[in-house]
Parts: sequence; C-alpha cells; structure tokens
Amino acid sequence: MKTAITLLLVLLSICLTSYSQEYKRFKVSIDVPFSIWTSDQFNYYGGFTVEPAWRWNDKWSTGIYATLIESDSQSSREFLSETGAALSLGLTADRYLRSTSRIRPFAGLQLGRTAFVHQQVERTHFDPHGTDWGEVIHYSGVGYTMAPRIGCTLWHVRTFMMYQISTHGIPDMFTFQMGIEIGGGRKKQKSNKKLVYPE
Repeated sequence: MKTAITLLLVLLSICLTSYSQEYKRFKVSIDVPFSIWTSDQFNYYGGFTVEPAWRWNDKWSTGIYATLIESDSQSSREFLSETGAALSLGLTADRYLRSTSRIRPFAGLQLGRTAFVHQQVERTHFDPHGTDWGEVIHYSGVGYTMAPRIGCTLWHVRTFMMYQISTHGIPDMFTFQMGIEIGGGRKKQKSNKKLVYPE
C-alpha cells in the first residue's frame, strides 16, 4: 500500500512539473452562480462563490471554494412562500485544455460538503394582512457533494457549468456560474534585448 501511494505521488509530481509556466500561480475567482434544483418542490437559487486556487503549471490548478446560494420568492402555487439557503465548502481541481490562447477551456471537479435548509409556508386562506398561516414544511440536511464541471476563461472572465450530485437527501442541482478572476494572468515576458553602449 505504501509503495502504491509513493508511486502515485511520484507520477503526480511528474505530471505537475512537466509543463512550462507562463501564467502566475495564485488566483482568486469571485463568481455568481444560478442554480436549478432537480426536485420540483424546490425553487431557483442565486448567490456567490469565492474560490482561491493555485496553478501548479499552465495545465493544472487546485483550490478551495465556498458557495452560498439562497432564495426568497413566491411559488407558482397561490399563497405559498418559499425560503431557503445552502452553504458548500470543499476542494476543486481543473485541467486546462489549452494554455496558449486567450480563450482557455477547462474541465474539472468539485468535492465538498453542503448544508441545506429549505422552508415552505402555505396560508390556509386569504388574509390581506398576511398574519394567518397554515402548514409549514421544513427540510434541512448536511451531505457530501461531487460536481463535474466544464467551462472556459477569457482574459479574467470565467464561466462554467456543473452538475452537483449530493447525498443525505439533499437534491441534486444544475448550476451555471460566471465571474471574474483576480490574479493568475500571464507573466510579463522578459526582454532579450541587450543594451549597446556607444564606444
């Protein structure tokens, strides 16, 4: 077992160091996600994501992410109000498919934990003051999540799509995400011109 782990680490090290480094190593992405739950009983969600990442080379990067998505809206059903929130924390890994173009497509994976709370409140009859409420449906849970993702970056703009699969009764969701990257741009090219002094 120790031999297998050592061999895996050696191969990973070779993969991470076998490419040139044209881009700066550290970057922070700030994105706005728009999520759609696969379960019909849940609504659309929006929020924000912060994702610091480290480029091992121009092909691979790994990082951590924190995502908060929430909703407070009226359902299509009459007299039904919905509120909810989800907080996700975890790790990311991305493989860039092109490193010499301004448009850089990538494919990656997120692994983490998600805490989810959702509440539905339905009035039993019409009340213009909104004081008489009927049934309250409350759901919450904490589970593991895995989300394959694919997208691209253009200069410092990043956009991608992912499908999040969750455990412990948390509904799966499809997310479209767009934002900006701070840092991580191309390194300045060093000039090879030599100074010529007059004799």
